[in-house]
Formats: sequence, C-alpha cells, structure tokens
Amino acid sequence: MSVMRRGLPPAVFVLVSLFAVSCASNPGGSTGAMPLPQPVGFQEELPADKDDVVIYAYRLRSIVGAAVGWRVKIDGNPVGVLRNGTYLTMHTTPGTHIVVLGDSHTIAEHVIENATKDLNTLPMTGGNTYYYRGSGFKGYFVDKELAMQELARLRHIIPAKP
Repeated sequence: MSVMRRGLPPAVFVLVSLFAVSCASNPGGSTGAMPLPQPVGFQEELPADKDDVVIYAYRLRSIVGAAVGWRVKIDGNPVGVLRNGTYLTMHTTPGTHIVVLGDSHTIAEHVIENATKDLNTLPMTGGNTYYYRGSGFKGYFVDKELAMQELARLRHIIPAKP
C-alpha cells in the first residue's frame, strides 16, 4: 500500500508484484529450461515392422528463408513442402537414402540444396526412425532426444506431391 501512496501507477505496481511472485517461486534462481510438454495430439510415428524406416523431416521456425517453402525429396523423389515451423513423416525401406531440402527451382532453393549436400546421406536400418532437421539454410540428421523436443513445438503436415 505504501507504494501506491507514493504515486506509482497501478500497472507498475502489478508488474512489480508479479516479478516478486515469480522470483519467490524460483528461489534457487535456476535458469535451466523446463522440458516443454508435447502438445495434445502429438504422437511419435513408429516403424510398422523391421522392413519399415520412418524419416521425420522438419524445419525450425526462422526468419532466414521464412517466405520460401522447402521442397523435401528422398532419393530424388518429391514428398512434400516444408513451411516455417512444420514437419512431415515419410516411410521407406532400409538402405542408404538421400534426403534433400529444396530442388533448385529458385535461387533460394539452390542455396539450400547446395548447403545441405554433404550432410543428407545416411544408411538406414529397418525398424528405426531418423530425424532430418532444417534450420536457416542447413539440413542435417540429429538424434532423437533433440528432435523430439523440437518436433513437439512444430505443426505436422501431410506429405503431398509439390
């Protein structure tokens, strides 16, 4: 109340109070990030059997290239288009596969494809899932732990021929 009497606007008083409450709820001052819960409806897609491989291709939200849709190809075959903050899943057979973002129809896609050339080939064994992450103008395979944290914040799209 004494703060209010000194002429401090009510909005500032509310903000200071909220700050004090948030500090009290985190007394250790830890800045460690809490794991984000997966949105309702997010479910990991698993391989159907030992002859099935699942590939997640996803694109993080970024201002870099935000206006350009990235075509996704596996072994040269188009499977969909990733927009900012989206992912898709693909099923294929075991073997060495090449995942590419972009297909050189525009200058931006040419840059994306060339920047990812050496990081997009991987031998894949049946019954496993692989995660291909696109960020900025780069694409590369990542581990499941990182992918699950990032995929939980993205929007799933149904693969369709571009």
